Amino acid sequence: MEGVHLRGAKIARGGVRWSERPDDLRAEILELMRTQMMKNALIVPQGAKGGFALKKVCIDAKDRAKLGREAYATFIRGLLDLTDSVNGVDTARSSKFVFYDDPDPYLVVAPDKGTAGFSDWANEIAAQYGFWLGDSFATGGSHGFHHKRLGITAPRSLRVRQAHFRELGVDVDVEPFSVVGVGGMEGDVFAMECC
Repeated sequence: MEGVHLRGAKIARGGVRWSERPDDLRAEILELMRTQMMKNALIVPQGAKGGFALKKVCIDAKDRAKLGREAYATFIRGLLDLTDSVNGVDTARSSKFVFYDDPDPYLVVAPDKGTAGFSDWANEIAAQYGFWLGDSFATGGSHGFHHKRLGITAPRSLRVRQAHFRELGVDVDVEPFSVVGVGGMEGDVFAMECC
């Protein structure tokens, strides 16, 4: 399998898809990320998109489904291997790598074309890694956010803001704060901004 994940800014919105275009996967994901940026300009200034493709041609649908799930798991594990996590208020970084950038414990892995049924599986993998987002790592799972039912398409941005408040010494579960909704509840574009 081959996979790529692009994100336009520290906080972005997007998803991970199972691509049918292994020959130009990187070009496809780049274009999808650009589209995501235009589509989300009102709620989250930047977009993100990830994708993976099978390198082996599968004719049998059952084999293809099995290989696709394995490729998805490999991709998610690879992302988690490279991504910082949060341990309390501190950022946890792997000792296996040399880092030249600031800590960045944020991943955008919402379900997308071909991965809509994989959220619970992604959340299980994230739990094995102890990744800080818990069951909202991949939205839409049985224990996490279902963005279409709730009308919320950026739950991870809410978690990031909770972490931000924690860094400021504000307990959002106890202390009052304001929330502003942006977008339309009838469709796919709605986000919350905490202030």
